[in-house]
Amino acid sequence: MTLTPKKRAALRMKFGGRCAYCGCELTGKWHADHVEPVRRDWEYVKDEDGNYVTKNGITQTRATGKLYEPQNDTEQNLFPACVRCNILKSCANLEGFRSMLVYFAHSIPTIQTYSHVHHLMRFGKLTIDTTPVVFWFEKYQQEHPA
Repeated sequence: MTLTPKKRAALRMKFGGRCAYCGCELTGKWHADHVEPVRRDWEYVKDEDGNYVTKNGITQTRATGKLYEPQNDTEQNLFPACVRCNILKSCANLEGFRSMLVYFAHSIPTIQTYSHVHHLMRFGKLTIDTTPVVFWFEKYQQEHPA
């Protein structure tokens, strides 16, 4: 699905010009994220001899264009997202993304053994917050009921 510039501008303003997930201001480059994922198919890239193409030791892939959940490819299923949130969310659904973030928060104690992390925590510059994740769009919708 392709968004016209007008629809893309409207999508950007859906939650006040901010990322639906982290709430950062959307300036410059940002993504139209499928809240319920479409799960795109991909394939390994091969050269003319049929050998896999690698770059820096990583086998290259490309999207085939096939969607596994084409019913989710609708304007109603799009949220504005910063590049970082959309890439991190990948093909997770909303609750999967929320769980991923909670998992990261719970994983922080395992890296306390790293000297710099330990010192940041001692000086109060790094704290562990395992409270439930509330996305920006949820806060925004509470403050701006439809």
